[in-house]
Amino acid sequence: MSNFRIHFAYPWLLLLLIPAIFFALLPYFRLSKKYRRTRNRVVSFVLHTAVIVMSVCLLAGMTFRYQVPNSRNEVILLVDVSDSGARSEEDKNAFVRSVIDGNDLSCRLGIVTFGYDQVYAAELSDDSDGMYEQYLRADRPNTSGTDMASALRYASRLFTNPESAKIILLSDGAETDGAAASVIRSVVSEGISVDTVYFPEERSDSEVQIVGAALPDYNVAVGDTFTLKLSTQSSLSAEAAVTLYDNGVACEPVSVRLTEGTQTVELEHSFAEPGLHELRFSIGCEGDRLTENNIFCSYMYLESFDDILILERTEGESSYLAGMLKNDYNVTVAEITDKTAVPATVDELRQYDEVVLVNIANADMPAGFDELLYEYVKEYGGGLFTVGGNKTDPETGETVANTYNRGDMYGTLYQEMLPVEAIEYTPPIGVMLVIDRSGSMQAKDETTGKTILELAKEAAKASLHSLSDRDYCGVMTLENTYNEEIEMTPVPQKSRILAAIDSISDDGGGTMFAPSLKRAGDALKLLNVEKRHIIMLTDGMAGDAEEVYGEQIRLNAEQGITLSIVGINAGSAAKAMKYAAEELGGGRFYDVDANRMTELTSILRHDLTVPEITDVNYETFTPQIDDHTSAVNGILQSEMPTLDGFYGTKVKTGASYAAVDTPLMAAYVPVYAQWKFGKGSVGSFMCDLSGVWSADFVNSPVGVKFIFNVVNGLFPTQNIEPQDIEVKFTDDNFTSQLSIFTELLPYERVDVTVTGPPEEGQTRPNVQSVPPSAAERYSRTEFVMNRPGIYTVLIEIKDGAGNVASSRTVYKAFSYSKEYNAFPDGEADRLFLERLAADGDGKVITDAARAYDGLKRALDRETDPATALAVAAVVLFLLDIAVRKFKFKWLHEIVRERKNGKYSGKSISGV
Repeated sequence: MSNFRIHFAYPWLLLLLIPAIFFALLPYFRLSKKYRRTRNRVVSFVLHTAVIVMSVCLLAGMTFRYQVPNSRNEVILLVDVSDSGARSEEDKNAFVRSVIDGNDLSCRLGIVTFGYDQVYAAELSDDSDGMYEQYLRADRPNTSGTDMASALRYASRLFTNPESAKIILLSDGAETDGAAASVIRSVVSEGISVDTVYFPEERSDSEVQIVGAALPDYNVAVGDTFTLKLSTQSSLSAEAAVTLYDNGVACEPVSVRLTEGTQTVELEHSFAEPGLHELRFSIGCEGDRLTENNIFCSYMYLESFDDILILERTEGESSYLAGMLKNDYNVTVAEITDKTAVPATVDELRQYDEVVLVNIANADMPAGFDELLYEYVKEYGGGLFTVGGNKTDPETGETVANTYNRGDMYGTLYQEMLPVEAIEYTPPIGVMLVIDRSGSMQAKDETTGKTILELAKEAAKASLHSLSDRDYCGVMTLENTYNEEIEMTPVPQKSRILAAIDSISDDGGGTMFAPSLKRAGDALKLLNVEKRHIIMLTDGMAGDAEEVYGEQIRLNAEQGITLSIVGINAGSAAKAMKYAAEELGGGRFYDVDANRMTELTSILRHDLTVPEITDVNYETFTPQIDDHTSAVNGILQSEMPTLDGFYGTKVKTGASYAAVDTPLMAAYVPVYAQWKFGKGSVGSFMCDLSGVWSADFVNSPVGVKFIFNVVNGLFPTQNIEPQDIEVKFTDDNFTSQLSIFTELLPYERVDVTVTGPPEEGQTRPNVQSVPPSAAERYSRTEFVMNRPGIYTVLIEIKDGAGNVASSRTVYKAFSYSKEYNAFPDGEADRLFLERLAADGDGKVITDAARAYDGLKRALDRETDPATALAVAAVVLFLLDIAVRKFKFKWLHEIVRERKNGKYSGKSISGV
């Protein structure tokens, strides 16, 4: 025993000794000396004082603390042998051997290997002979995962003396299952410290893996062609083959040229039948080392959606639309004012797969209906299709927009759901100024004395005042080739644009249109604005053939890029330029005489003026196909019917909004737009479908096909009807926790059966029965997914007799363990082990010689003498009473008296 010390829990209570001893001494010293020094008084005072001291020590919480030599140190090497660390196995083995050889403290040493589970490879022993060989010969755990949390819990239970124990964790830090950070504190609370040793994960330089698959976020019908987007990651550039298996049937492989990094592979596919489709993607590439991550599994379930609710503003307003749909769907039509027909709860709305609002403004909806609609779409995944319509203003008698009315929409939940905004808006423009600087542009204007090039530059600079701060402008020059004076630049950086225009000088070359038009188009294509425009200022005939530059103008126009040409003294070239600008480029041609160059500035300003979008637009136009979504499947632009008007709205843009698709456009204004809103889809048609502006459209086979495409595309991707059983999955690599939400009667229970792919070497499906615990009110259970494929989860509510009262079937897909991620974040894994060591009251070890640092050479002990003090105080207190009540003699006095009495007796007898 060493380092003995006395400890008081409440040392301030020792101050009680002062008054206690004072009051003990006071009566003693008040006695006269004659009585004070008697045997009884002295002994009573001593006993009394001892009782006081013991009582105060007892109250102050006195304990004895000391240390004893520790011969019970224990160390467990916790070795990660999972597949991700296979390449560093030799280094780990060398470290283990060094630790075994360095055990000179006579501590007990053991070894546990782990992956997804654990193996006690070498039991705790103070005999290290043969331990390394025992470790090498031990069975291997499941190496397809890394569950550090379970391994730490397992190792901590093996110690016989946790207060002087240590775990040394050897790992790459790539945790796939469990959460070691949540376990480490409970391990430390037992007195166990945790050191870590980082062995970097050494992956091959030739790796390819599939990291995900994006499925359509809209309803897909049988026969529809859709795109599957496969995300891959590669560390090499090579040819690879991607194959899709639909319910086990292989499709035609697709050849892909892999590049280093991540890329997306698009696969076109269609389903021939409804129901469950297991989609398995595989990728093959020569030189790839890991094969486990070359497979990715997913699924789609094609359900039949056919329940549509059409709500109209006035009776008969949806007759065209309802007539189109009634032969293929279960269509319910109701007026928005009919309280008995309009759903009053979200569960009533969920009886329908899609809601169509025909000419319904926010003000037309019953109180609270917008909130139901919002929840129906966002939380449950219902489809919403809004169709425009007019109304008569009661004050002015004018025809105004009803559905997309700006005043009605502003700040409403209804507006929040739509992919467009009904606001006052002037669309931003991106313009590329292409200025001819050939030799002929040096001719002088007789009025000003300036060259035509100088006047063109001045006009270009002045035209910038027509642009807003939301616009972009670039400047190019035109000669035998082209020169990009400044790239597309935000107009607020006007000084840079002006400087670029000023720097343009005479080149003296020819006039070649096509190269500059191609470059201008390429620059504008990258710009995310509604209107993209090229203005070319030239005084001469093109040096290249009309069919050459005309083809480039046409290609630009297909990308929504318009062209205006300012021809200075165009002469005989005016006709060709006019055709190029107005017929091919969709812009204007301005024929400017050299003597009227002062008009050039006003011409450019006029050409750059973008009109504000009005709420109602009365004009006959042909909608233009923009985004090629399912809404325009099977539709050609050349067959598109006309519309006689549209409602002016703005597509929602910005980081706070989801991506909006615009399958149909009117110039730069959407005619039909759609987006994902929460779990559901919303589409808005900025025209009527009652035959007012849409007579040609609704009576055209192409228009009807478009409407059917829209309605099908907005259906949910899964059944949204109210269910007796709701479920939620929480996945952790191999393990999936299933939370069950349902109402049970007292005698009912829940059973869960999971049917998955066969185990390796088996042909029959693997069936797991994982009934939830009654103690948790059948609310949760978990199951294991360790084979790639689809797992069918059947949840059944059964009564006391075992009869099924209700059931639900859901599906889960599993591809491969996180263990086979070929592109780990090594730095994050290293930092994770550092944090684990810090939280484990340990350290990061880099040298096996430091493995035994921090072990306790002595154990702290504490003894509480409270019971002994209490007993002693009581005994002494009773003795004190006895001493004061009875006379007594000391033992030596009794012995002496007896001796004296004996001698005295002898003397008398001898007389």
